[in-house]
Amino acid sequence: MAHSVFHTGYRITLNLSLDDLGHDIPGLWEELHGKCRPGLLLCLECLDADPGCPQWMYVQMRRGIRLACHYNTASTRHPSKPEGDRHRALKDRVATVASKAGFDAQTEVQTADQKRCTDVVVTGPNNTRIGFEIQFSHATHRVVRQRTVDARRVGLAPAWTTDTTTAPRIDRTPWTRIDRQTWQNLARPGNPLLIRGGVRELFRDMCHQSPLLCPRRWGGRCDGWHGTWQPRGRLQFDEFVLRAAAQEFVTLHLPAIGDDRKHNAYIWTTPADRQKYIDSGAPVVPDETDVASDQAAPVAPKPIDRACRWMERKDYVPGPAVHRDTGAVFGSTAGLGQLPDSRGASKAPEQRKPGNWDRRQTGPCVRCRQPTCRYGAGASPLCAQCRAAREV
Repeated sequence: MAHSVFHTGYRITLNLSLDDLGHDIPGLWEELHGKCRPGLLLCLECLDADPGCPQWMYVQMRRGIRLACHYNTASTRHPSKPEGDRHRALKDRVATVASKAGFDAQTEVQTADQKRCTDVVVTGPNNTRIGFEIQFSHATHRVVRQRTVDARRVGLAPAWTTDTTTAPRIDRTPWTRIDRQTWQNLARPGNPLLIRGGVRELFRDMCHQSPLLCPRRWGGRCDGWHGTWQPRGRLQFDEFVLRAAAQEFVTLHLPAIGDDRKHNAYIWTTPADRQKYIDSGAPVVPDETDVASDQAAPVAPKPIDRACRWMERKDYVPGPAVHRDTGAVFGSTAGLGQLPDSRGASKAPEQRKPGNWDRRQTGPCVRCRQPTCRYGAGASPLCAQCRAAREV
């Protein structure tokens, strides 16, 4: 990335750190931003020598700063490439399922300004509009956030779908995850397609039965009820589409508190569970209404730099992909479950679904805080991994 680049059309050198790019040409930045093609902007060092880099460049706005970047088709993944067979198959499936159920479904719906296009728009009761976005290819977190904000501005409730656990859109926008399948399997409505992440339901536990730490006594237990968000199992994708369109599934933005999450998280849940959570006084994060502006941030003017910046960090080794969709239980609030019902008595706990372990003997490991057998025969305050690490 650099702030200096050569314009082959005007035969001038541009300084991106200046408001007018160093030349009195009206609308020059708007002429280049998002409209560059290979052969228009040239790396300055390539004018004098061949450093072995992809010589053509384009401009972009990153955190309000104008930058010139090299085209590098060998290592850069572009999210704007044509949609594939799997994308088209699932898009058509959403429209077919919604139409057969009596909803109005339209594909490739463009906004009035022609700046964005939604894969499928399904109109439900009270003219609520769900914008289903199928995203199997790479898309950065910033692009996803911006498209989500743009959708809300035109009255669409965004619903993203992915098939990977490391997609940047997971938790950062209303999302669902499905299994990776061939386009033939995706194209057949009614073919089993389970929701693997993104949809949760609210349960209440007695403190000593909860797999999470007590939000009242961190390190101990109390005699109260606590709420947890657990993944909703055995939900088919076709059913989710219909229930989301009918407002039987709504979104909730949870803050990053009560567990090991590092950021806020969007989930889909039922209106009853969302209202129960809100009525308990638990914190809710408002939906994003804006992202970083495309206006250039104030930057001190810099002199023209003719050095090539391509692959400047040659010693950089990317780390492993971050596993975002862990399926872990989300903590909620200390007082959930104590809300009185219409008769003034406390509600009884919901019927619990059988799990993979007995919650009555489960508690957090004192080192890593993961669920482990803390009570009963053979119990230990440390999980098996921590015990093995301590012995070593």
